[in-house]
Amino acid sequence: MITILSPKIRGAEQRLRLAPRPPDLNGKTIGLLDNGKRNFDAYLDRTEELLRESFSFVTVRRRKPTPLRGIPAELLEEMADGCDTVITGSGD
Repeated sequence: MITILSPKIRGAEQRLRLAPRPPDLNGKTIGLLDNGKRNFDAYLDRTEELLRESFSFVTVRRRKPTPLRGIPAELLEEMADGCDTVITGSGD
């Protein structure tokens, strides 16, 4: 007998919404969260450089302890409480 398993998660599907974007970044606190992968810091460096050409803001820069796990709860809370918006991503 062959059993075929589905990779889908069982249970209620939850739809998440993106947070509203601020209309302007001037005077805001922007969090830059490094995912811990190689070269991601270079991406954030360039992103910050490009944003500074158009906006004046304060930067909060943090790095996840490891790219293999999600963001620790205390770091997530720090970024959520201390930043108007956060830029992060996943990739090398």
